[in-house]
Amino acid sequence: MEQGVEAGNEGSSFCGIANVLNHISDVFYIIDKEWRFIYVNKAVERITSKNSQELIGRNLWDIIDKNHNLILDKMLCKALNAQREVHFESAGSPTKGWSERHIYPTENGLVVIQHDITQRKQLEEKLQESEKKLVDFAKAMPDISFILDEDGTHVEVFGNNDLLLPKPREELKGLTLHQVFPQEQADVLLSGIRQTISTGKQHCLVREMRIGQRYIEGRAAPMSYQVNGKKTVAVVVIDVTERRKAERMLQSAYELQRKSDLFNDIISGKIPVGKKTITSAKTWGADFSLPMFCCLVDIAKSSDPFRKLDQKPNKLQFIRNNIIENLSGQPEYVVWDCRGYIGFLCQAGQNDGWEKSMEVAGSIQKRIEILMPCLAVTMGVGGIHMGPHSLGKSFEEAQIALFSTQCEDEKGPGIYHYRNLGVYQLLTTLGGKENASKYVRKMIGPLIDYDCGKGTSLLRTLEAILYCSNLKEAAQKLYLHHKTLVFRKQRIEKIIGNSLDPFETRLALATAIKLYKLNNFFNK
Repeated sequence: MEQGVEAGNEGSSFCGIANVLNHISDVFYIIDKEWRFIYVNKAVERITSKNSQELIGRNLWDIIDKNHNLILDKMLCKALNAQREVHFESAGSPTKGWSERHIYPTENGLVVIQHDITQRKQLEEKLQESEKKLVDFAKAMPDISFILDEDGTHVEVFGNNDLLLPKPREELKGLTLHQVFPQEQADVLLSGIRQTISTGKQHCLVREMRIGQRYIEGRAAPMSYQVNGKKTVAVVVIDVTERRKAERMLQSAYELQRKSDLFNDIISGKIPVGKKTITSAKTWGADFSLPMFCCLVDIAKSSDPFRKLDQKPNKLQFIRNNIIENLSGQPEYVVWDCRGYIGFLCQAGQNDGWEKSMEVAGSIQKRIEILMPCLAVTMGVGGIHMGPHSLGKSFEEAQIALFSTQCEDEKGPGIYHYRNLGVYQLLTTLGGKENASKYVRKMIGPLIDYDCGKGTSLLRTLEAILYCSNLKEAAQKLYLHHKTLVFRKQRIEKIIGNSLDPFETRLALATAIKLYKLNNFFNK
């Protein structure tokens, strides 16, 4: 009777356990050493679409495909042979998803518990994918970003521009700001980080901090992420080197424009040279109480690589700006943009003569040639003057020196001083005026008209005859036979109605030709 009660109790206990196992979502089954089912719960029936009567006594591999469950087969054998529990995760049949299995050996076989972890795996994959995207994004950033804790320790370093890092990436992680930057700088950065954390708002940490050859700007933003119980901030560092360079260029261009406008207005007489103007000029390095002289540089006459620039004003202005930018800041002169020319206002000593001005002009020419070796430079140099109107006087002389070179075909690039111009010092004061035009028409007007009507170049022939000591020399210069030149000389004399032999006539004609060229230049 007692045995019956005990057996009844055991049966009741098993039924209770079976009832519990049938109500759990996990797969639970017991197999013997021959892989035959001894017990299955409702979850097994559900995933195999078979009831317990159909499963009990059947071989496991008759129910599920062994070829698709090689890992399960291996682990079952391992647990049975080693007589120890085995835990593993796998994907595949029978749930077609991910499963976490726990295998426990018994005296008669194995107990297998299988938990579906497909959802967890999917979440893990999404999290991993999200983390990978975040890491890839951070690494792809053209600048640098950090995660720092409230003590200023570098937790993470992202980005691919290592030029912005104060130390190599592998060394930086784990270091504090005070281990990387000078004390004062580190204190400022750490204060900014703690202010970001305390206020919960973004904060600008640095503006134009220099790291190597680059300039950076950094901003911090609070994060909810904590490391070892410490709050953190995200710091984004951007490279502002090019922006800084552009700002400096704009500032330089603005200052150059102001300086150039002042000097050009003084020269043109738009503003009086009073105390205010003299003070303003002095701020730009021009002291009118000291001797000074002016040099004007023309880059329109250039060697072969730049010939086409004559028809491209923007190209010429770009070159002028480049020269001005690179030659500015020298103590011996002030540079400005002189509306088509580059102006150099040079201070001179009390006892300096024109030789000194030519020496300074030569040094300027060499600097330009070093900067642009292919560019040929023509320079006009004015005399040394002192006083409120010294800039205007020397500029006018330097400009006349340049005019003379543009009126003489034989004069190439070089340095031309006003004192060496000869008759051009006088003629430039007449160029472009009505009396000068009348004189030109009177002396060589018929010859000019003849050339225009016939397509000849007798005016050039006349100029060669006047400049050469004899006809033989002129013929060689023009690449003509001597007799051909004699014939042309006779035709010229007939057209202008004068013999070319008298000195006065030759002087008058030479003057008319120079005025003709000056008039053409002024008219342009």
